[in-house]
Amino acid sequence: MFVVCLGGCVPLPNGNSGQPIHNFNTASSSVPNQSDAGGGVISTGAINASEPGNDNIASYSSRGPTNDGRVKPDITGIDGVSITGAGGFPNPFYGTSAAAPHIAGIAALALQCNPQLKAGEPGDDPATDRTALRTALLNSATDLGAGGSDNTYGSGRANALAACTCVDTPPSGAPPLAGPAYYHPVTPARILDTRTSTGGFPSKIGQGCHASVQVTGVGGVPASGVTAVVMNTTVTEVSAPSYLTVYPSGVARPLASNLNFAAGQTVPNLVTVKVGAGGKVDVFNAIGQTHVIFDVVGWYGDAPDASPFTPTPTATASPTATASPTATATPTPTASPTATPSSSPSPTPPTSDTATPASTESATPTPTATPSATPTPTAVATATPTAAATPTPAPSGYGYYHPIPPSRILDTRFGVQGISGKLGTNATLDVPVTNIGGVPPVTSGVTAVVLNVTVTEATAASYLTAYPSNASRPLASNLNFGPGQTVPNLVIVKVGPDGKVKLYNCCGQTHVIFDVVGWYGGLGADGTLFRSLSPARIMDTRTNLGWPGKVGHNGTATVNVVNIGGVPASAKAVVVNTTVTEPTAASYLTVWPSGATRPTASNLNFGAGQTVPNLVMVKVGPDGKVNVYNAVGQVHVIFDVVGYFE
Repeated sequence: MFVVCLGGCVPLPNGNSGQPIHNFNTASSSVPNQSDAGGGVISTGAINASEPGNDNIASYSSRGPTNDGRVKPDITGIDGVSITGAGGFPNPFYGTSAAAPHIAGIAALALQCNPQLKAGEPGDDPATDRTALRTALLNSATDLGAGGSDNTYGSGRANALAACTCVDTPPSGAPPLAGPAYYHPVTPARILDTRTSTGGFPSKIGQGCHASVQVTGVGGVPASGVTAVVMNTTVTEVSAPSYLTVYPSGVARPLASNLNFAAGQTVPNLVTVKVGAGGKVDVFNAIGQTHVIFDVVGWYGDAPDASPFTPTPTATASPTATASPTATATPTPTASPTATPSSSPSPTPPTSDTATPASTESATPTPTATPSATPTPTAVATATPTAAATPTPAPSGYGYYHPIPPSRILDTRFGVQGISGKLGTNATLDVPVTNIGGVPPVTSGVTAVVLNVTVTEATAASYLTAYPSNASRPLASNLNFGPGQTVPNLVIVKVGPDGKVKLYNCCGQTHVIFDVVGWYGGLGADGTLFRSLSPARIMDTRTNLGWPGKVGHNGTATVNVVNIGGVPASAKAVVVNTTVTEPTAASYLTVWPSGATRPTASNLNFGAGQTVPNLVMVKVGPDGKVNVYNAVGQVHVIFDVVGYFE
C-alpha cells in the first residue's frame, strides 16, 4: 500500500512487501495506524492493469483494517502500466508505488475541474478543500468487492471522469427567465444510460456526485430554441437508499427531489426540467451509487410545433396477440431495456424507499408493506370512433396544453373501452386515447396526451413502454415494477394518426390503468403554454408548509399552488413532483382541481412506510388551489413545482 498526500501532510512509506517494520504483504491488518496521518492522506491499494476487466486486487497490495481497527485502504489504483520519463523505474511499473501516482493524477484532474479547491483562491479554507477533494475521490470510485468501503479495495477503483463531478460547482448565476413555450412530442429516445456509456457518462453516479448531461441536440431535441425537456428518468442497480435531483446546469442545486429509492430497486419517474447552461441538466445522487437512464419523450421551445399527421380511420381497439419472446430479444425486466438485452434476472424483492430530502437533505430508509390498488371505476368509458380527416391547420400552430380533470380511459381489470384482461408477456396493446375522457377527436389536431399510467397485480418483474401507434417500439421504458407491485408513473406520449398509442409489456402479466389529465394540440378555446422554473418546494406537510401535518384517512388537503415558488396567480395548471413519505397504511393519492368533484383516478400508489414520487400535472382551481385526497391511513405529502401553464 502507498499513500497520496492531498496537501498539508507528509507522505508515509506505506507500500509493498520488503518493509517488515509495518508488517506489509499480509492478508489483513497490514496497514499501520499512521496510514492517514496529517488528515490529507489517502491510502492506496493496487489493481493490476494486465488483467483488464478482472479488477483483482494485487497480491502485494496491503489489506486492512489498520492496527487500530479502521477500514483501509481508502481507494485502489491501477499498476502494471508503461511509463516514460526519468527516475529509473522499471517498465512496466508495478506496485502500490505505481498505483499511488494514478490517484495523485486524478486528484490533480479534479482540482483542474474544480479550481475553487486550489490553494490561494478567494475565501480559501485549505482543510475544507482537502476534505472536499478527498470526498470526491472516494465517493466517485467504482465500488468493488463487498458493498461500500471494505478492507480490500477501500471505496473501490478510482474513476477519473466521475471524480470531477463529485464537488458542488459554484453556480454561474440564475438561468434566464423562460418565456412561454410550446410542447413538441418525440418518439421516446434514450439519451443517457450510465450502464452503456450512452450520454458520455460511463459509470454509476456516486454519493454526493452529479453528472452534467447534454439534453439538446440529441434524441430528436434540437440544439437551440429549447427551454425544457421531458424525460422518463430511471435508476437501477442502486447500492443504498437515496434520492435524485434533476435541475438546470449552472445553477445552485435546489432543495427538491425527483426520484426516491432503496437499495436494489429500479424506479422510474417522469421529469420535466428546465434546460441550463450549454443545453445541459445536472443529475445529483445523494447516497451510495446508482445507474441512471434518461429517455426523452418531448421538449418545450419558443416556436410552435408543426402541423400534425393526417389521421387514418379508427378501428375498434383490441389487444394484439401475445408473442413468445426469443432468447436474444428479452430485455432485463427489472431495469430499463439496454441496447444489448440480457436474460431475465431474479425479480427484485420489494424493499424500502428513502425519504424525500428535508432541509438537511438526509435520507432515511423505511419498511415496505403491500401496495394498494387504484380506485375502481364507477362507469365504463368508450372511445367514439372518428372518421379519417385532415385536421384544420391551427393558425397559431401546435404545442398548446389543455388541462382537464382526471378521467379513467383504460382499466383492464374492468373492461374500460372494452379492453379486459391482463397484458401478457412480450405483448403490445393498441389503446384509443382521443375522443374520450375530455380529449377531443384526433381530427382536432391532438398531438400528444398526458396519462397517469398504473400497473397492478403484476405476475413478474417487468417494464412497460408507451409509444405512438405508427412508430416502431423504441429502446425506452416508462414503468418498471416487480411481481405484486402497484406502480404509477406520469406518461406524456405522442399520439398516432389513428388516435391511439401502443403499450408494450416485457414479461409476465399485468393489469394496466390509464387516467388522462390533459392533451396537447392547437390553441383552441383553452390552450395554454408552458413556463419552466427551477424546482421549488411549495408544500411539505412535515414542516407545515402548505398544509399542517399528515393528510388523514379518507382526508383531503386543499393546497394553494399560485403566488408561490415562482407560479403566478394567472397559472391555469401546474407541474409538481409529488412525493409521499411516512404513510401508515397502503393507500393511494388523488390530485385534482379545487372546486371540482373528486374523480375516479389516482396519482400515487404506496404501501405502509414507503416513500414514492410521481410527477403530477394538474389543472388549478378557480381559487388557485388543488385538492389532495388520501384514501387510507395518514401520510406526509411534498410538492416540488417545476413549471406552470398559462
